[in-house]
Amino acid sequence: MSDPRQVSLHILDREYRVACPPEERQLLLKAADLLNQRMEEVRDSGKLIGFERIAVMVALNLAYQNLEAEAFSDRLGQAVTQRLEHLRLALAATET
Repeated sequence: MSDPRQVSLHILDREYRVACPPEERQLLLKAADLLNQRMEEVRDSGKLIGFERIAVMVALNLAYQNLEAEAFSDRLGQAVTQRLEHLRLALAATET
């Protein structure tokens, strides 16, 4: 009998069994699909050869995109905070 916490992932024709809480299963499968798609794109471009080189390049690109998204989120959060403060001050001015 298989462990229900184990998830089978297929990345570049390789199978990986990963422990995962049931509530995180769908997100893990989606992440594995994204990783597989990106690795296939790099492999099919013919620019890199070798599973490990492809994996490192894709991981580096995904990490970079994650950092870009975090920076954007920080800037957006700051803009929202500034706008809320501006609105609070405007509302306070109308109350006096």
